[in-house]
Amino acid sequence: MGTTLTGTTPQDTYDSLIKVGDNGPITGSLKRLSDGLGNDLPLLVSSTALTNYGAGAVTSNTAFGNEALDANTTGAENTAVGDRALSANTTGAENTAVGNTALLLNTTGINSVAVGRRALTSNTTGSNNSALGGDALLFNVTGANNTALGVSSLRNNTASNNTAVGFEAAALNTSGTGITAIGFQALRSSTGIYNTAVGDTALTANTTGVTNTAVGTFSLAANTTASSNTAMGYATLVSNITGSNNTAIGRGALGANTASENTAVGFEAGLTNTSGTGMAAFGYQALKLNTGPYNTAFGWSAASANTTGNNFTIIGANQQSGNFSQVTMIGVGDTATANNQMRFGSAAIVNGAVTTEAVTSDRTWSVFINGTAYKILLKA
Repeated sequence: MGTTLTGTTPQDTYDSLIKVGDNGPITGSLKRLSDGLGNDLPLLVSSTALTNYGAGAVTSNTAFGNEALDANTTGAENTAVGDRALSANTTGAENTAVGNTALLLNTTGINSVAVGRRALTSNTTGSNNSALGGDALLFNVTGANNTALGVSSLRNNTASNNTAVGFEAAALNTSGTGITAIGFQALRSSTGIYNTAVGDTALTANTTGVTNTAVGTFSLAANTTASSNTAMGYATLVSNITGSNNTAIGRGALGANTASENTAVGFEAGLTNTSGTGMAAFGYQALKLNTGPYNTAFGWSAASANTTGNNFTIIGANQQSGNFSQVTMIGVGDTATANNQMRFGSAAIVNGAVTTEAVTSDRTWSVFINGTAYKILLKA
């Protein structure tokens, strides 16, 4: 509470009275305030405005808060609002800092925006950065062209050309560049380059893995050092840790996978595959239970029951391998009965010989080898 002037005379209070610097009336033009001894205050007033230019008296600057823009010399078009906001700025221009210690250490960096407590606090010369949220881009010093939206997003970042949106999105990234993290804790632990994560905790455990793309909640959530994976859909490749070069598209696709060089497209395609490598699953629940390597399945529920069978190719809805290996099948709803089979419809050829299964009608297939047509005839 202020001190009352009741009972005092003007000469006793004159030194502490606030007045317009030129002793004239308030007008439409900004005038600096001073005390009764002529000591200037940082505030300027007019009949329509109240402002503070900060140090350097650059008329395009606005500063409000303890030590806001206190070191400025020639930097122009800056706005600093908050305790020590842009307090170290000297020649940096076109910056906006709103919040306690926002852009605190910035000296010459230009065209950055920091909104939130300690947002871009450590930035010195980094330019073209945008930070919205407490501790967003907190430790960035020279990194440029970064965008962080969310509390602690890109908190540890020192690199350039990164985008993070969400609470703690890419929070621990330091040197990784060219990353995009959108979602709660997306890419939270990552330091790898050229990763993209969109979704709640997508790629959240990634550390040094590079060139991964995860789109969907929990997609590639456990991935740490693996690289060049693509996961699109809820919980796709969710258990993958070190397996690389995998592609999973569809809810739960390759959900348990820890191996490399697999492709799964469709709801729960390759869902429980763990160690099987070199597999390709296309279709609803294709190769759902697979753990064997080098299997290919196309079609609704194709080879969905296979666990250990390997090195087979199956084309057709609900075609099953029967856990046999080196099987080739084309048709619908059939099941292999032995290793090394070729099955077309319900007919089978094992090691080049027709099986004893009933064949009710003649069947002919055309095979083209080096441009020449050959016919395979299976007689009833």
